Amino acid sequence: MRMKRILKRIGVLLLLFAFFINLALPIRAEAEEKEPKVVRVGWYESSFCYYDSFGRRCGIDYEYHQKISAYTGWTYEYVEGSWPELLQKLMDGRSIS
Repeated sequence: MRMKRILKRIGVLLLLFAFFINLALPIRAEAEEKEPKVVRVGWYESSFCYYDSFGRRCGIDYEYHQKISAYTGWTYEYVEGSWPELLQKLMDGRSIS
C-alpha cells in the first residue's frame, strides 16, 4: 500500500518535471527556411486538368499539386503539351521544356 503511494508520487513528479521542461525548452518544429524547390509538371487538357472560364488552372491534378505545395513549400512550373508528347519526353528521360 505504502509502495503504491510512493510510486504514484514519483510518477506525478516525473510528469510535472516533463511539463515544466517542455515549457522552459520549447522544441522548434518548423521546417528550415531555404529556397523553394521548383518542380516541373506536365499539363495537358483533360477532365483532370483544365482551365475555367477566367483562364485559371482547375481540376483534381491542380488541386492536388496545391495541397502538396502547402506541405512541402514547392513551387510548380507547368509545362503544356499533349499527353503523347509529355509521355514521350518522360520515357526518353528528357526534361520537360
